[in-house]
Amino acid sequence: RRSTAAARAEPCRTDGRPDRAGKSIILAAMARRRVVAALQEMFPLELAENKWDNVGLLIEPPEPPAQMPGDLAKVLLTNDLTEPVLAEAIERGARMIVTYHPRPFSGLKRFGPHDTTQRIVMSCIQRDIWVYSPHTASDNAAGGVNDWLARCAGGDGATVVPVEPLEGRGGAGRGRIATCSGPVPLSSVLDRLKSSLGVPSLRFAPSEKVMAGRPVPWDAQRCLDAARDTTVSTVAVQAGSGSSVLEGVDADLWVTGEMSHHQVLAANAVGVSVVLTEHSNSERAFLREVQEKLASQVPEAEFLLSAVDCDPLRAI
Repeated sequence: RRSTAAARAEPCRTDGRPDRAGKSIILAAMARRRVVAALQEMFPLELAENKWDNVGLLIEPPEPPAQMPGDLAKVLLTNDLTEPVLAEAIERGARMIVTYHPRPFSGLKRFGPHDTTQRIVMSCIQRDIWVYSPHTASDNAAGGVNDWLARCAGGDGATVVPVEPLEGRGGAGRGRIATCSGPVPLSSVLDRLKSSLGVPSLRFAPSEKVMAGRPVPWDAQRCLDAARDTTVSTVAVQAGSGSSVLEGVDADLWVTGEMSHHQVLAANAVGVSVVLTEHSNSERAFLREVQEKLASQVPEAEFLLSAVDCDPLRAI
């Protein structure tokens, strides 16, 4: 038998069978389930760093009444689920949010109006907005964010392999090393990263080897001149905060979102140059690829990219 909630959600004709509007509601509700299934196929949850991460379907409210505003088949993609992003989802009529970074991330012991995460969770439940996060499952999966970032850095023809392969998982693993098809100017890698990530600038720490013989101070122009005069063949990448994965990796260049001051100095001292994109800038542009893949697998749903999601740090 159908549940009472399901019966309420399906407007019926006089003969008791669902009418066209009722079937639309059913199909739209099924679309969200298909989005979840597609995400889990793209980024299997068993690949995530499950000892500390929080991935998968994080918010799944009870079945709503049929008159709930919004479109069940409209999905907003974002890197971070903030209150401005949630307001955007509500305004644009989305009833599902796919957020790269999980929210909530850790356990909640109470719910009230004085905490941002608690407010977001309560608002999503009130408005029947599902929240899904792939996070480190996307990092580690074959075809995930690290493969994409390695292609951005390594360019066409680069060979990409995991830094730490996961046995039996066909190209999955932590981090990536891109071996370029041949030596390429370091400046070209920087330009390609800025273009692919959609950012006007990067933080760049050339190695002591790259800067050897150049007069101090090593200002931005001298670093850029050195990058034009230097070629690289291998680039190691890890989206987000990459020091735990990249530390000790033998490559000409490391690319990650953020790394501590002392970790950068240590890398430079052993001949490794470092690019820091800012944490979320190493991930956000990958959402365009996720959008395209989901649209092809779940054509009945509409996938929107957040227009307000952005990295919180600015160069001023």
